[in-house]
Amino acid sequence: MWSHAVTGTRLVITLHEDPGIARRARLAQDISALVRSHRPESVLVVLEDAAESSAALSAVLRAQRDLGMPMTVRAASVAVRRMLEMNGNDDLIVQARTGAAEDSAFTTAV
Repeated sequence: MWSHAVTGTRLVITLHEDPGIARRARLAQDISALVRSHRPESVLVVLEDAAESSAALSAVLRAQRDLGMPMTVRAASVAVRRMLEMNGNDDLIVQARTGAAEDSAFTTAV
């Protein structure tokens, strides 16, 4: 369902598939637990095409609010990016391309 990698002080979490309504709360908890255990300076969540669902968005938004730290999300879909922007807080940065998302995640950490 997801994977993660730590690069320096950056945590990258990749969501590979739709968690579905039944697993969205668990996904939010998993994201929060990863961030708390690694204590990164920046977090980048990459939503692969198959993960661009309302359940995944809900989980990401919940985790970001619970953590209270800046988070960058990469989503290819314009509709998904709009939903994130409309429902996220000021600490949520939404990007269309992975390179731009990585740059944003690094910039928020500096």
